[in-house]
Amino acid sequence: MFSNACVQILQRVDEAELQTIFAFVKKMASSRTQEFKLLRYLMDCYPNFNEENLDTEALIKLLFKNKKMANPTKSLSNVGNKLNGLLHDYLLEHALDQNPQEKEFLLASAYSRLGLQNLLDKRIEKYFPPAEKPPKKNSKKKVEAEPEENNGLNIWSHWHYHRLFHLRYYSRETLKTDRDEESLTKSMQQLELAYLAAKLRMAHEMEIVKRVSGKEPSIQFSLEELQDIKAKIPTDNPLLQLYYHAYEMAINPSDEGFDQFKKWLKENNPRLSKDEQGNFLTALINYTSFAIMRGEDRFYAEAAELHQLGLENRTLLQDNKITPEILLNVVNLHCEAKKVVKAEELLNQWKHFLPEGFKKEAIDVINTRIHFYNQNFTLAIDAYSPNRRYVHHLMELIARSTQIQSCYELDDYEELIKNCLAFAKALDRKQDRFSEQHQVSFGNFIKMVTHLEKIRIGPDLLRLTSKKELLDKLEEYELLVCKNWFLTKINELKPL
Repeated sequence: MFSNACVQILQRVDEAELQTIFAFVKKMASSRTQEFKLLRYLMDCYPNFNEENLDTEALIKLLFKNKKMANPTKSLSNVGNKLNGLLHDYLLEHALDQNPQEKEFLLASAYSRLGLQNLLDKRIEKYFPPAEKPPKKNSKKKVEAEPEENNGLNIWSHWHYHRLFHLRYYSRETLKTDRDEESLTKSMQQLELAYLAAKLRMAHEMEIVKRVSGKEPSIQFSLEELQDIKAKIPTDNPLLQLYYHAYEMAINPSDEGFDQFKKWLKENNPRLSKDEQGNFLTALINYTSFAIMRGEDRFYAEAAELHQLGLENRTLLQDNKITPEILLNVVNLHCEAKKVVKAEELLNQWKHFLPEGFKKEAIDVINTRIHFYNQNFTLAIDAYSPNRRYVHHLMELIARSTQIQSCYELDDYEELIKNCLAFAKALDRKQDRFSEQHQVSFGNFIKMVTHLEKIRIGPDLLRLTSKKELLDKLEEYELLVCKNWFLTKINELKPL
């Protein structure tokens, strides 16, 4: 089977980018070359790259016909490597187009090498907004404002600013004219702030991912380190302050912290880039998800408001992609509000923005939730397969829990108990796969649904158990998914 890196790259792009790649390769290589023919063939196979269409012998025959060669497999590998080189050139060009600050830093490096201090200084000055000029009197001519290159507070934009500041010290002209230690000290301080900002952002994002993946972040801060960081953050750096508080909210979650962070974000939101707005909005949304697990109903409205805002202004999209967790939350919130038709519309509207690696899996699982809320329980059960290896951990948890809920609704005792046992074993066996919060909340789900099922099938036990006892049992679990569903099932067992 042909398994060159070029295949791995093509597997990860969407159809639109595939066409862009084709145009790039066509521009860089003749259509008569073997690498171009290989790309054309791989595009025909996209997105289903499998052993059959990547068979080595078939590819050799396609590219080399009946030509006799000493080592045709090596020749095929060479063609793949040439195509891979073209794809590398495309990825570098694309990365630079997507990151104008990196282009700017490379240009500034060239200025530094040539000793063009005034041009280097101009690159740095561009990071500061120009002073507003008073409007001219009696001026009827309207002048269109030029678009700002730096349109908001952004970690990576500021990182480049600090790198430029550091570069200025090391430029040839600076060494000639400004040799004192103070200049270098200021330069190092700027670079340290840039490093701190990037590290805080990464630590925050790792802490959020931990709740889904279960993997401990490689970047963590002790209490002493956090106190030291807080003291270092300048009062005029809102971006650093926001990431500090976002991280603090992630490791020490509280409703007060959520409310305060939401207030700070609202105050600074106009100054932030869309990328940063999306990051902070996601942090708030993640908090609402776990607050809902704790049974705090007010966070349904908070979550709906945050999702609506993030979709309207597209700040919940990063690199024009929406995460499976966010789309799942959007659909679930509308289903819980008995707006299933709207939930389906939203899925169809936004499913194309899912990352390619998660797209099919996420759509299948989210459709499962829609089947469940439409009471198509058999379809919901069929969606989970024990033989399937899920890429996204949360999608596996949702598929399993939906299957169990559907078995309960169909009164299928044997399947429900079997699936509960299998789910409990998976949670225990795959501790490094699922986060601690998910292990607890889905583990409590299994305990509660098993408890209700035993009461439901035992007439004597049902008669002896009061509704208050069932509600008290439900409240024992601080973290629990599907709490509203459990309340409905308790009311069905013990109506008022």
